[in-house]
Amino acid sequence: AALPLFEKALQGDMQGLRNAGRVALAAADSAIQAGSIEVATRLLDDAQRYPDTRARVERRKREIEAASTNTAIARKALEELIMTSTGLARARFLERLAALTEDSDSEIAIALYEEALAAARHDRTLAERIRKALVYLRSGGNMNDDEETKGTNGTVIEPDANSPRWAIGDLEQQTFVVLDKLAEGDISAP
Repeated sequence: AALPLFEKALQGDMQGLRNAGRVALAAADSAIQAGSIEVATRLLDDAQRYPDTRARVERRKREIEAASTNTAIARKALEELIMTSTGLARARFLERLAALTEDSDSEIAIALYEEALAAARHDRTLAERIRKALVYLRSGGNMNDDEETKGTNGTVIEPDANSPRWAIGDLEQQTFVVLDKLAEGDISAP
């Protein structure tokens, strides 16, 4: 909803009330949040014409590249962002790079997750997500070839409720015997 208003503002005379580069940058951020990457890229190109927004524009472009489905582009952008970031932003970039690295080099991925965990210590939700990824990776979960659980870090989803919670009566007896011995966070033998 905000994008058309930004577009209109950028086409008109802002009468010196706002810097056009900053407005274009804010519009690009809005487009990114809306998932309109093409629009965001065009707006970032507009914002880059202004000297006071160039550094922020370059960073936003790296952030867009870091989310790319092209692994090589994403990896390069993430490495650059990690070098120039601190705190939670750095933790998120490390987490993303670790996820991209899991299949090719689990040892490097574990090291990246550990570094991300240290940087995420002030955000419980992010730290817990990273801990879960570490447990999964350390347990060899990235080698999981079970199509049903590969995308859920090994968690079996109850199909009727689309939930990881199962009624005891719905489990096969053999599965129940294995699960009954596990504590929360434990991983069963294959």
